[in-house]
Amino acid sequence: MSHEPQVHGAGAHDAGVPGPPVPARPGQVTAAASMGLVVGVAGILALPAQLFFRSTTPVGFDAWRPVFVALFGAASILGGILAVRGRSSRPLAGVAVVGVLASIIGGAVEVGILRLPGFVVEVLILVLLFQGASRSWFRARGGTTF
Repeated sequence: MSHEPQVHGAGAHDAGVPGPPVPARPGQVTAAASMGLVVGVAGILALPAQLFFRSTTPVGFDAWRPVFVALFGAASILGGILAVRGRSSRPLAGVAVVGVLASIIGGAVEVGILRLPGFVVEVLILVLLFQGASRSWFRARGGTTF
């Protein structure tokens, strides 16, 4: 018998009829979703700095960097919202994988201490989402996971 708090299934509160018990959201999911939301908001808030504080006209990839940062931020926010609602862990995990790869590739091109916190946060998001309690919760809610 589990000692986890239980809530009734989706829609049970609206109909007044209890549904099958669904476990409460694990702290791992809350933490991963929160980190995803923070990463997304920070990325979007960093856009003005990337657009206005440049000393030269960007060329090549640097010209598109603000677009990628905006898309990454929006995807992180969407992934965090979907995760905290129990719909799916896949969007947030996908964004985290992209963030890890961008940190690795970016670190190979340009070494900088500022890449380390982003890398660590993205890895933590993946670790939290792939834990058994997180995966079980998404499945119990009818959400998708890996």
